[in-house]
Amino acid sequence: MTKVSELREENLNRVRTCFSSISIWTKNELIAATGISSGGMVSILQELKERKEILQEEDAASTGGRPGHQYRLNPDAYHACCVFLKAGTEARMECFSMDLYGKRQQEKAYVISDTASVLSNIKQMLAADSSMKEILISVPGVSEEGKIRECDISFLSGCDLKQKIIAETGLVPVMENDVNIAAIGLQRKTQKTDLAYIYQPDTAFSGVGIVIGGKLYNGASHMAGEVRYLDEEKRQLKRVKTEPEKLLAEQMEVLNAVLNPALIGWDSSCFETDVPVHFRMPDKDQPQVVRADLNEMMCAGMHGMMLYRYSGKEER
Repeated sequence: MTKVSELREENLNRVRTCFSSISIWTKNELIAATGISSGGMVSILQELKERKEILQEEDAASTGGRPGHQYRLNPDAYHACCVFLKAGTEARMECFSMDLYGKRQQEKAYVISDTASVLSNIKQMLAADSSMKEILISVPGVSEEGKIRECDISFLSGCDLKQKIIAETGLVPVMENDVNIAAIGLQRKTQKTDLAYIYQPDTAFSGVGIVIGGKLYNGASHMAGEVRYLDEEKRQLKRVKTEPEKLLAEQMEVLNAVLNPALIGWDSSCFETDVPVHFRMPDKDQPQVVRADLNEMMCAGMHGMMLYRYSGKEER
């Protein structure tokens, strides 16, 4: 790519970043936000319209001069195939198509028994919606560079799922731990730059997603948030059955002492009552604590990942 084309792509992505706010923009507002010249902005808007990435709205009200054209992101510029892999008595996957406004369509749920069934279901989803241009996958375990190191779904442990999906579909999937995606969703909904999200399943170990300075924190080897290693595993699995509230409260106290987040979000499959957490820090240093549904946060997180990538960024 030449320097001219690199600059062009950079400017396109700066404008895409504006549209990814899901707001309506005029040309002059985009110029003010990006610093791109008037002539350059006219050319970029024309290109984005030709690519069907943006839609032109009714003109803005006149302030004495010529009314300005208004533009917004086209929600159907492309869709993502979103996949939630879930452990349980039976492993399953929940799939749906998501547009750039976060609307869910084509919702399906499947029981899965092996990697082949995962691949087959993804291919069915892609065949049902030709607008799907990327695949986003939440994993109940540790995924690094698309290879699943550890997973609550046993047949996926050690699986290089990313390469298998590329071979079957030609698309490069984005894979991330489920609670990490939920943490991204919680950050988008609350705009808190320092937070933790902890989820307690009823059949496995709790996991934590961490956001520091507005960025997802994975740790040196993608193992940040693996609170299963705070205690002996058999004892934790017993406590999930006998005293899940107390176990979760203790884990949240550790998170607060180590991270000092502004917010701790949580959800549990084990109980419906409030979590009896008592932080030892001074009152002024204690976090806000909110219960936030895992699925809702993962949907918000995937939408955020989709918009982030639309604006030309690869990492969250």
